[in-house]
Amino acid sequence: MQETKTITQYRLQLRRRIIDTAMHEFTVNGIRAVKMDDIAHKLGISKRTLYELYENKEQLLYEGVKSYHDKKQQLMQAFEAEGHNVMEVIIHLYRFHAEEFRQTHPLFYEDVVRYTSVLDYIKARQRQTQGKFLVFMKRGVSEGFFRADINYVLVGQMFEAFTAHMHTQQLYQQYDFDELFFNTLFVMLRGFCTDKGIKFLDNFINENRQ
Repeated sequence: MQETKTITQYRLQLRRRIIDTAMHEFTVNGIRAVKMDDIAHKLGISKRTLYELYENKEQLLYEGVKSYHDKKQQLMQAFEAEGHNVMEVIIHLYRFHAEEFRQTHPLFYEDVVRYTSVLDYIKARQRQTQGKFLVFMKRGVSEGFFRADINYVLVGQMFEAFTAHMHTQQLYQQYDFDELFFNTLFVMLRGFCTDKGIKFLDNFINENRQ
């Protein structure tokens, strides 16, 4: 019984190591450039062992993207639980994505859309966040940072449209992350902020663009 438990723990730990290693290689080099052989070699395991746990690279990528989103959600929930207001949450999320963007090869974003199961998962995850987005925006209204006379369903659709446009037009190859956000999403964000929200946002922008 103890032996079975030890084997199970080992396999769970190995799965986590595989996912962490694979996602690092995918983001640094692009997905298509990384072979299953490369991942097995990096981990010092046989390709047979790797295929026993993950049927193919798409399944491995799917589990990696899912794990990433779960971890990000946990981090954001923990940050919000500390009592931060909506503007502080937005800035924290911005910094998180800025650092992520700097560490990710542009080829990763180009390659990921080629994997149907992964793309379907990302789209489903985005649909699930729509309700959370509206709750978050209403909270911003109650905290006095966002205007109450705005259609936030439409705002959410605008954000989604821009994000999709950024990926389809590969704007991340033409502009760095800060330029994209400061000239697009932050401009839109400023438009539905109250004077209190604008003051908070402008202070952040001025501090970070000097």
